[in-house]
Amino acid sequence: MLRRRHGDVTFSRVTGITIKLTPAQLQWVRDEAKARRCTKAKIVRELTERQRDGGGSLHDRMQDLGGVFKGSRELATRKLAGYGGG
Repeated sequence: MLRRRHGDVTFSRVTGITIKLTPAQLQWVRDEAKARRCTKAKIVRELTERQRDGGGSLHDRMQDLGGVFKGSRELATRKLAGYGGG
């Protein structure tokens, strides 16, 4: 992306593309854009940038769930009701 500055305004040169989405995907993008009061293109750009930048590992994305579940941290020793001898 090429950027030019003119005073306090930065102009970016962007290229358009066409993508095919399922009806459910398109509806999600529309709803997200409406809720955030921005364009559908901005939603897609942000998702693409997040993916390009790695988006974080599954561990990173699930860290907020740490400590939510009860029981032994060692799964091999946990008793599971309805499975085997548990």
